[in-house]
Amino acid sequence: MIRLNWLDISIITGLIAVVVYSAVSTKKYTRSVADFLVASRCAGRYLLGVAQGEAGMGAITVIAFFEVFCQTGFTQSYWNSISLPIYLFMILSGWCVYRFRATRAMTMAQFFEIRYSKKFRIFAGAICWFSGILNFGIFPAVGTRFFIDFCGLPQTVSIGAIHVSTFLILMMILLCICVYFTFIGGQISVLVTDFWQGIISTCAFIIIVSFIWIKLPWGTIGEALVIASSSGRSLINPFDINKKEDFSMLFFIITWFSMLYNRLSWQGAQAYNSSALSPHEAKMARVVGDLRGVMITLGLTLIPLVAITIKYHPDFSNMALQVNDTLRNSYPNDNTLQTQMEVPVALAYFIPNGLLGLFIIAMLGFFISVNSTYMHSWGSILIQDVICPLLKKPLSSKQHLLYLKTSIIGVAVFVFLFSAFFPLKEYIWMYLQITGAIFFGGAGTVIIGGLYWKRGSTVGAWMAMILGATLAIASIALRIIWHHVPLLTAWKPEFPYNGQVVGFYCSLVCISVYIIFSLLKNSSATIDMDKFFHRGKYATQESDERLEPVAANQKLSRFWKLIGVNSYEFSKLDKWLFLYIFMMSLYGMVSFVVLLILHFNNYMSDSRWLEWWHFTMILNLVIGFITSILISIGGISDLRKMYKKLKDLKDNKQDDGSLLSQEDTKTLLGSSKN
Repeated sequence: MIRLNWLDISIITGLIAVVVYSAVSTKKYTRSVADFLVASRCAGRYLLGVAQGEAGMGAITVIAFFEVFCQTGFTQSYWNSISLPIYLFMILSGWCVYRFRATRAMTMAQFFEIRYSKKFRIFAGAICWFSGILNFGIFPAVGTRFFIDFCGLPQTVSIGAIHVSTFLILMMILLCICVYFTFIGGQISVLVTDFWQGIISTCAFIIIVSFIWIKLPWGTIGEALVIASSSGRSLINPFDINKKEDFSMLFFIITWFSMLYNRLSWQGAQAYNSSALSPHEAKMARVVGDLRGVMITLGLTLIPLVAITIKYHPDFSNMALQVNDTLRNSYPNDNTLQTQMEVPVALAYFIPNGLLGLFIIAMLGFFISVNSTYMHSWGSILIQDVICPLLKKPLSSKQHLLYLKTSIIGVAVFVFLFSAFFPLKEYIWMYLQITGAIFFGGAGTVIIGGLYWKRGSTVGAWMAMILGATLAIASIALRIIWHHVPLLTAWKPEFPYNGQVVGFYCSLVCISVYIIFSLLKNSSATIDMDKFFHRGKYATQESDERLEPVAANQKLSRFWKLIGVNSYEFSKLDKWLFLYIFMMSLYGMVSFVVLLILHFNNYMSDSRWLEWWHFTMILNLVIGFITSILISIGGISDLRKMYKKLKDLKDNKQDDGSLLSQEDTKTLLGSSKN
């Protein structure tokens, strides 16, 4: 059984104290609804990049990544290279992120009201909230099980003569911590605690990656990968995966599509979309977040490699028996949960005390950050986009904050009960995809159409959102009743499509109906894009802290313009960051083509693929180490600037996420709301 010692406990308690202090220190800055919802739009790129990256991880995301990697190995890395042109386009153009921030909307549904209608805002907000809390429902359960297994905690605790589930007690404690962090300062507290947890997680991963790199020779890992692979199910050769049903080529094709389609669809961290100082800062924060994530991604690749090596390499047979015994004792007759916890338990037997504490604090940071962020998001969305628009009388600031906090408590209670009783019987990733599709099946179309197509209509938005939600909910219902309907089981023993495929088909249907109904209904209607994005003659000083144009004689070359750099917003550092992204993406695309040619010339054997993956990991190790340090320093500087801005900021009680003038909205949208 795994046990922590005094060193692990000291590391955990010490770093928790740091995060708690950072949360308490934000209380004095939260004075208005805008502070609570979007940190009054005062966050810089480095602060946002680190915090948003941490919030986007989550303990459940880590476990889901482990599940996927154990099925796909390095093959996913190669096929993901095809997405590099898509990624490059999104980063260089600020795809969706830049334009959404320019609208100054606090939530996505507020954007829907501005762009479409108030009724559509309420409907979309309700669908978003329902999809979100259903998706969020399993987060606490997966994270709590990790801590129980990794720390070697007993399954029950005796309180007198009563035996109480450790799972329920620990989950309640962890959720209470998340609620406290969210309550004390809203988005300011969430952003600051996510930032410090991101710094701590990055440092922990640097140390853990270094240990694994030294302790586990690459040759041993390679031998284990060869043993674990079979014909059609290779973990090394990306061209030998035809027998992987859930993680076949279709899996990667849908992943590429989703990158573009769902750029802003998912609202689990919706406040981050509106917390940036300006649209440009929001755009650059995505670049910073991707750079910061290199070290984390490397760690999330090495850790499942440890589990694969322990499971398959003969040198670790005794340790493999210990891992299997722990899993069987913890979850007898439950293969799904055994698969979920296989990697964390294997790592716990491999790394020494001290590093156990570091990994726990990193995972605790992932758990708290995503749960506090999601509580804030779903609690805010219910109030901002469903309740408030239905009220006849506007709320005072005090009432508004009370409603928001009460909603957050409601979300916490729901996910506790859902996690306690819902039996997850499939891959985490597939569950997240199908429940998320209830909203983002239609939302991707409505968001992209609203931001980039001036003829997109309210009728088209309604049809897309209704169909997307209906198809996703119908597929969930079919999964539940499938085994109880003989006619269905006679056709197929199991429901024929996983969650990702269902979400993909929903999206294609929604795109079609949005375009068709927008063209059929008042196809000549357009909106004033300049007014919509507060640009041109509608730009004001309060819009976004715009940078002054450079001198007229300072011109940029065609190359800089080609990669998305303009003379109005980009500093020298911004230009070099964009150049780095461009060159690394170009390197990835060229590598993909070269490896493709070598494969079809029968040059790429398993041993050569292993050499390539080894080189790739060394390169990422160097890049990740350098960028983690530089971005952390920039984040601390941004944190100081944010505190100063919040201290000097005048409270604007009208800036609460509601539309103040319906007449102004009609002027903006004209007849496109038909």
